Amino acid sequence: MKKWFAGAAIFLVVYLIFAIASMPASFVLNFVKLPNNIALQGVSGSVWQARVKQLQHQYGVVNDINASLSFTSLLSANPRIELSFGGALVDGPEGYATIDGFLDNATLTNTQVIISAAEIAPHLDLIVPVDARGYLEVNINQYTVGQPFCQTLNGSLTWPNAEVYAVDQQIKFGDLSAKLACSQGAIEMKIDEGNNLGLSYSAYLQQGGRISGNGYIKPGANFPAPLNDALPFLGQPDNQGRYRLRF
Repeated sequence: MKKWFAGAAIFLVVYLIFAIASMPASFVLNFVKLPNNIALQGVSGSVWQARVKQLQHQYGVVNDINASLSFTSLLSANPRIELSFGGALVDGPEGYATIDGFLDNATLTNTQVIISAAEIAPHLDLIVPVDARGYLEVNINQYTVGQPFCQTLNGSLTWPNAEVYAVDQQIKFGDLSAKLACSQGAIEMKIDEGNNLGLSYSAYLQQGGRISGNGYIKPGANFPAPLNDALPFLGQPDNQGRYRLRF
């Protein structure tokens, strides 16, 4: 009798695995509540290998998303999803990521995102419109979701050969880079010093999506000449020649 029950249990488990594996990803997503500002288009494939043609959100789109769910990770109740998205021939970011765990405490590792600076500039609240050039690269070694956003974060952001066009001027910033970390539950981006702007700045993404930041600009020998006329609008420099920045 015990052998019969064991055999029946094994058969049931195998049957459920094949049943889940054959479920269309679009069917499963009907039971997933997405944020109001996110919409998916062109969902295909299975639970184990899913493809999303396009993800639309308030800041743009992510194209050609491929997601692979590891079966062995389910056995330890810690699902792992390998993601890749974008490409040279489509708009939006390009990259890959590994997600472990569930949404409320998910961990992101082995993650890289490359996006055109031109796609980000229109979403910034700037005094004058700018045409940004080059690509930003975000690398995340580990990020664990917390309250309100961040429990742990170890990553970096780089913008090589950063430049913008504004008021008919080409402004070269040189190489910009920043460290990504958590600060009291907020996501912190701390810009490394040593850039052409003489910029040292820390920005924070806080609860409610509020962004704040503070730092300094200290013009030096490589400071972009077209920005000299804008310095008086930042106020008076301190005794170290730094102009205070707040956002």
